[in-house]
Amino acid sequence: MRVDLYEKLMRAGASRRDVLKGAASMAAIAAASGAGLSALTRPAAADDSLRAKILQIPGVGKGQPTDADFQKVGELCLEATKANVKEGEFAGVELTFMGLNNQNLHNVLFRGFLKPWEAYTGAKISW
Repeated sequence: MRVDLYEKLMRAGASRRDVLKGAASMAAIAAASGAGLSALTRPAAADDSLRAKILQIPGVGKGQPTDADFQKVGELCLEATKANVKEGEFAGVELTFMGLNNQNLHNVLFRGFLKPWEAYTGAKISW
């Protein structure tokens, strides 16, 4: 807080405790209303054509998807990465995933999805 603003509040009769309570109240209101977070985020919107392309790849009701099918989906989903990350930008970075994920599924499912990401970013993923 700027010193002159603090001194003005003190002259008005506000104690340091009052100032702190007011700041905490404003932070709580901003958090509850989403005002603080909405400034940093933007709404997610799926591209209908991307969804249609993904649904053309074998999956539920169309047979069992292969690792190559998972890689096709991973390649289709790279647009957001390509918009924010330069090719090879993560060269030399190694990520390690172990065991089960948070949905209690083996990470084998995600290896195919992430192969195109590895190739584009230059990062190495160890399973």
